[in-house]
Amino acid sequence: MTEYSIGLLEMAQGRMVPAREAFERSLQENLGFFPAHVALGDIALAAGQATQAIREFSEAAELAPDEAWIQYRLAVALIRVGRGGEAIAPLNRAIKLAPLFADSYAALGDALVATRDSTGAIAAYESYVRQAPRRMAPLIEQARRRLATLRAGH
Repeated sequence: MTEYSIGLLEMAQGRMVPAREAFERSLQENLGFFPAHVALGDIALAAGQATQAIREFSEAAELAPDEAWIQYRLAVALIRVGRGGEAIAPLNRAIKLAPLFADSYAALGDALVATRDSTGAIAAYESYVRQAPRRMAPLIEQARRRLATLRAGH
């Protein structure tokens, strides 16, 4: 936990190399410590190392299958690197585990758009608009625009 905390501090200060090293040391003590895998995935994603990022997020998701936020983070990383179809399963797990977490529905809409499933994407974006906290107004509006575009082409 100490090394993980050091990694978080280094990351917050923008020092990614020492942060990565600290997270790796935390995994030497406990390979099953999934938050360190998530942090390493974030660092790899920011550095454009898609394969490494997905490997770290996948490891975290495997270690913590009942953590909706981990499933969501894996899916968002997959979408970000153009693998939207692969993001659908972890998003469905995240939604099953935490059905009120609206962001999973928006990401599912994005993943379904990537697979050309406009009917599913419409349903996902509608769920997001219904459930998103009102403080997320700009993102809700973005989802509404996506809905309008999908409905126009549907």
